[in-house]
Amino acid sequence: FSKAKVETTLFIKKDKDLLVVQIYVDDIIFGSTNDLLCQEFSKLMQAKYTKEMLKKFGMDTLKPQATPMSPFTKLDKNEE
Repeated sequence: FSKAKVETTLFIKKDKDLLVVQIYVDDIIFGSTNDLLCQEFSKLMQAKYTKEMLKKFGMDTLKPQATPMSPFTKLDKNEE
């Protein structure tokens, strides 16, 4: 990414396609000439946000746990 000279919160990545990212306080607006590039950037930002939230609530060092029962168990309605 390169930082725009006039607007310091505007970042531009230009290769074969163009990705433009505008950051304002805690908001991010982005667009690209390639839909796939937008999707990849969106996933990257979601992963970053998830890690930040885990850290904020002191859960960043926790280990994942297995589901206590099989997720494939079929449950029926309780009929009386």
